[in-house]
Amino acid sequence: MKLLSNFSIPEKSNIPKSFPGIFWPLCMILVWCCVTGCTAKLPWGDPLAPPEYTSAAALVDSAAARDRRCAPTIGADLALSYQSPLTRKSIQGSFLFSFPSSFKFVVTNPFGQPVWAVAGDRHEYRILDTANSQYTWGNVKSFGTRNGIAPFLVTGDWGQWLTARALFPEMAPLDIREDTEKRGYWVATRQHSTPVVVTRSLVSGESGLIQTRIVETGEGKKLAQIHYSKFQQLGGCYQPQEIEITGLGYKTLLKLHLSEMELYPEPATYSLPSPPYYFKRLLP
Repeated sequence: MKLLSNFSIPEKSNIPKSFPGIFWPLCMILVWCCVTGCTAKLPWGDPLAPPEYTSAAALVDSAAARDRRCAPTIGADLALSYQSPLTRKSIQGSFLFSFPSSFKFVVTNPFGQPVWAVAGDRHEYRILDTANSQYTWGNVKSFGTRNGIAPFLVTGDWGQWLTARALFPEMAPLDIREDTEKRGYWVATRQHSTPVVVTRSLVSGESGLIQTRIVETGEGKKLAQIHYSKFQQLGGCYQPQEIEITGLGYKTLLKLHLSEMELYPEPATYSLPSPPYYFKRLLP
């Protein structure tokens, strides 16, 4: 290359004589970091042992007991935005979610009339497109496969991710580790899925609220990070108004902003009726 062929070190260079000896090892390190990514410092330490574990477990159990008393259904206005290097999209509407995975999202026009809606659960979904008079029924798992959505997002615990509740399994967690910045404790739990997915949740040492979740493979490779902020108290429960999901690949960023939130005491399932005159589309 022309630029390299014209490059030379001046005779009276300030570069030390030892430089050639360390030049190639440094180059190799830099190349390795660029190709594989240098290992980032983990935000947690080693697994806690008694008596520290006992104290941390008491905090975690208290947070879990509080959140298990919360109502199973939440309603809110939802603003959802998606950002990647190639595109930016946003949408707003009314949102309902009921544990464990039932949901409904309706977009309306300025007159309050629905123009687009989706409802379903982790198994199936239905879409009502009033602008095109089209009704679609589909399978959630197949939808994820067709659109390149990571399997852990399709099969994950949507309720815990959306509400930041400490609904850990009744069994003991894999481990509890102290946060390196003294913000609280990281609680590791395993999702019963294939392949194995491990979620590490940062429980605040002051409030007992989950601040961040990091989702990993069983081998420790990070799949996503979910950050919660601006918690609003609803009775004895706390719901984050801001949810930010990063680490999905290709610098993708998902943001959810919830407002006008309410909790409802009864669980619910959601569906959408099929208008008789709509074009019906079935997706396997």
